[in-house]
Amino acid sequence: MFAICQKQKLRMMNLLLYSQSDLIYFQYTPNENK
Repeated sequence: MFAICQKQKLRMMNLLLYSQSDLIYFQYTPNENK
């Protein structure tokens, strides 16, 4: 159970980091790249 919780926590952290970097990326790239 504990290992599964840890994995899910890591996945959530990765999702947060990924979405944040995505937002920053989209902010600094022109709209035509979307």
